[in-house]
Amino acid sequence: MQILYVEDDIAMAKIVERMLQDAGYQCDTTGLGKRAVTLGQQNKYDLILLDVMLPDIDGYQVIQNLRDAGVDTPFLIQSGLLDRNRVTDGLGFGVADFLIKPFNKSELLERIETVIARSNKAATPAPVPPLDSPVDMPETDNERRRHRRFATEIEAQILHKGRIDCVVLNISHGGAAIRLPEATTPCPTSFALRLNTGDKRHCLQCWRYGDKIGVKFL
Repeated sequence: MQILYVEDDIAMAKIVERMLQDAGYQCDTTGLGKRAVTLGQQNKYDLILLDVMLPDIDGYQVIQNLRDAGVDTPFLIQSGLLDRNRVTDGLGFGVADFLIKPFNKSELLERIETVIARSNKAATPAPVPPLDSPVDMPETDNERRRHRRFATEIEAQILHKGRIDCVVLNISHGGAAIRLPEATTPCPTSFALRLNTGDKRHCLQCWRYGDKIGVKFL
């Protein structure tokens, strides 16, 4: 397991680096945010342990720069001057957890193991159910994020005032994206959706773009 540790307090960095090495982790350490961005892009880390207060750019800028570069490594923030509101905001783009200084070795290692285990579980693709089986996926918080990847196409019909032919794209995460003919009468906010499997789902429209509608299964 490889960890990038970002901490500008030299004494603190040496102590924590030794803790990580004794626990069997390979550790790269830097005290500069810009150097952390470079290392994060060059290497595949299992976790980035990140201080917020850095001498060049702060930890939140490090996170933003790496996310903009397409790096999806989870972050564990550690700081003595923790702005909980900013941490909460950061959870939306990859801050998995946070530690308040001072912390002990057992607390640090427990948080690291939890974050890495959670990240590995999320990276494992779920088995794809056969097309003739009902799909029941868990909810997620971000309505648009659930519809980003369109993989399978399943014929379906919207059930309200009459039948309207449509295509359901990638039924997943408790929702789906539906493509309708552009000439179709505007879809109501809520409606029932019947798949070709015979499964009937009650839906709520959560976004619309052109002939594509995102729905959340109720």
